Amino acid sequence: MICQLCQKHSSVGVWSDIGCKTIRLDKIKEHEHCSEHLASVNRESEQENADKCNQKLNRCSRSAIKDALKVIYYLVEHNLSLDLFSSLVDLNIELGSCNLNNLKLVKNAKYTSWDIVSELLKLLSDEVRENLFNEMRKSPTYSLMVDEVMDIISHKHLAICAR
Repeated sequence: MICQLCQKHSSVGVWSDIGCKTIRLDKIKEHEHCSEHLASVNRESEQENADKCNQKLNRCSRSAIKDALKVIYYLVEHNLSLDLFSSLVDLNIELGSCNLNNLKLVKNAKYTSWDIVSELLKLLSDEVRENLFNEMRKSPTYSLMVDEVMDIISHKHLAICAR
């Protein structure tokens, strides 16, 4: 018999290397209480706790990013400045949004910088562009209208409308 737990955690001993040749209950109980097996049990529980914490962090991070994308979408939809992102996130946190609070990792590190806002905006625009291209590929015909527009700070942009 081989103890899979001891083998998994590379414990040294008969139960993990070659296996115990006697199938007796007292030998199993003796192994169950030996220091090598108890160390393997501790390592297994630590690993399970780490996995649970990691899953919880991933779940919390995903929901925080989803809510941050909703804030970006709101700003874009209402033609508001992206500079309002950080203050809008702070307002939502004050009003009770528990997910957005996960954007703030520590006191001086939070995911509300301009780089994060740009990356979130790029994610949204990529999704919209991909959906549009998929619809255009399915359609037998489509039309394009191209125009040049200027934004608030006089940067020129090429506007392409597809139908």
